[in-house]
Amino acid sequence: MNEGLRLLTSAVQLTIRNPATHSSDQLTLIEASERLAVLSLMARWVENCELEQADEDGGGSD
Repeated sequence: MNEGLRLLTSAVQLTIRNPATHSSDQLTLIEASERLAVLSLMARWVENCELEQADEDGGGSD
C-alpha cells in the first residue's frame, strides 16, 4: 500500500497538478470531476494509513 501511494502521488503530481499550473485551458466538467475523484480517493487512502514513528537512528520500522 505504501509503495502504491508513493507511485500514485508522483503520478498525480505529474499528470494532474503540473499541466494545470502550466496551462490556461479550462477543464470540462467531466475532466474536473475525474481529477477530483482521483484526489479524493488518494486522500482517503492516506488518511487511513497508520503513522509509524522513526527510530532514534532515523530509520523506520520495516
